[in-house]
Amino acid sequence: MKTYTRFLGILLLMLSSLIVGCDQTNPQSPQGEQVETRSNPEGWSSETGFRHATTDVQIDIVETANTSGSSGPSKIAPAGATWLTDMAGGDGARWREAIKVYEIWFKAYVPANALCQSQNVPSSVISAMKAKLNGPSGCSTSCSCSVCCYLANTKILLVNEMISHYNDASCNAGYAVSTPNTDQATLTFMLVRRQCLEWAETVSKQNGGHYRGYNAPEVSASARRPGMGFYKTDHSHAAIVVDIYWSSSGSPLKYRIREANYSPTGWNNPCGSNPWLRVKSSRTITSYSGWKVINYE
Repeated sequence: MKTYTRFLGILLLMLSSLIVGCDQTNPQSPQGEQVETRSNPEGWSSETGFRHATTDVQIDIVETANTSGSSGPSKIAPAGATWLTDMAGGDGARWREAIKVYEIWFKAYVPANALCQSQNVPSSVISAMKAKLNGPSGCSTSCSCSVCCYLANTKILLVNEMISHYNDASCNAGYAVSTPNTDQATLTFMLVRRQCLEWAETVSKQNGGHYRGYNAPEVSASARRPGMGFYKTDHSHAAIVVDIYWSSSGSPLKYRIREANYSPTGWNNPCGSNPWLRVKSSRTITSYSGWKVINYE
């Protein structure tokens, strides 16, 4: 499939240069000499072939980014990568402490013949779990998109999910289930999916590109191509360009992007989707203010 897609991309570029990219001359110029003019094809690069993805890396990144479904399992960043996970800022330890509260109650009060049944969890246990999710001293409890604390509704979502995962594991493994003891084990236990930057950097690396974080240099307008990163300059969101709408003068007017963890579902740390529900989605961006394009090669 990648070879076929690459062939179509190259064919489109060749046709574009032959049909609409050819030089035109005007023999009736006042100076009596031929004057060269050029008109670029206006439209989406995927349709015109003008300044579309050209390198193998760009083509493969676009193909991978355009797939649907989950953003993929979250991993602690390896050397060279720049993303943070839901475990950052001490949240991993707080998650484990909350799960531990439930584990202690479960093993003390749930009989062996009820391991796979719905549990009537005391409100005191729920409250104790939520208390373990409080941020460090001085962290505001009215925060919005903070990496410092969880709002009340986010705590409820997270505690309920912890209980659900622990119950499922205990139904299969009985009392042998234990609280995860590392950040990576916690991500795996809770089935946490990739946030935006982790998804973008992972897609790049999987397809021969490099890890590129928010501090990567911006690409000039004429050099932008599908298969490059599309990052907020305030470091709040990362996406991948999959198509560009070029004007007849060769200026980028619109960007089609693919992204993960964009659709808000009431989660605040960070703002976006519940960690176990993150999927890839698409948007068309018509205002470039606050964004920059970065090269993964």
